[in-house]
Amino acid sequence: MASRLLLPSLWFFDDARRECWDLPRLKQRYSTASHELIAYRFLDVEEPTTVSLFDQGQLVRRTANIRSRAPRLAQIERDCWSQTHRENQPDERRSSSLMVQAWPVHEQGWKRELLRTTFAWHPDESQLPQEVEINSYD
Repeated sequence: MASRLLLPSLWFFDDARRECWDLPRLKQRYSTASHELIAYRFLDVEEPTTVSLFDQGQLVRRTANIRSRAPRLAQIERDCWSQTHRENQPDERRSSSLMVQAWPVHEQGWKRELLRTTFAWHPDESQLPQEVEINSYD
């Protein structure tokens, strides 16, 4: 409910598409919403989307809008996250089937990164892995 009040559909999705889903720009516009709230609102679209949250080098949450369990992290997602984690800079990568965007939300003594992954095609859910792979990366 709070996400709908702080990020109303009528404006938010138009803004998100116009800004190419850029989390820092959306955070500037919707300053009362947290980075996480904005990122998880990305799941309220029809396009197959996965949002991943990393804290201190560990994947702590991974949620998708295409089924009850998010697919495993793909190598392109790991690479994008790793670059963002190390460099404290946003990163974006594309493959023939995925687009990955990663943003750092780093504070003194704490590193958090958020990833948005979208599919260039609508995957056949029967071909997606059944378990989410949660690993620690440094």
